Amino acid sequence: MDTYTLMAVGFLTFAIVGISVIVWIFVRSRKREGIRPLQVTDKDRKQFREMRRELNIWRFSASFLGGLGALALVAGMMSFFGLDTSGSPDWRGGVDCFVFGGILILPAIFVARRDRLSK
Repeated sequence: MDTYTLMAVGFLTFAIVGISVIVWIFVRSRKREGIRPLQVTDKDRKQFREMRRELNIWRFSASFLGGLGALALVAGMMSFFGLDTSGSPDWRGGVDCFVFGGILILPAIFVARRDRLSK
């Protein structure tokens, strides 16, 4: 076996053992409390609500879309400084990046506004 295969097997073995230990600890702690492993209690529901509030998927999606749009706009600006094989700026690529960046940033603005209004 080559080195890459050995590293992949080692990583997968480590991941499987690690996940198995975490699941075993979770099931054992639930059993100790007298709760079935997949039963959802009121305490669990409260923690889920708190996690959902803290993660705030709308804010994350807005920042992700805005970040990708900003990267596309910067790539569009930088493409005007680069030259293609004929020695002229790549106008088509720059305009495409600007349009794509705008398409990504506009929904990010609406999603961020929706998140701010929902508070």
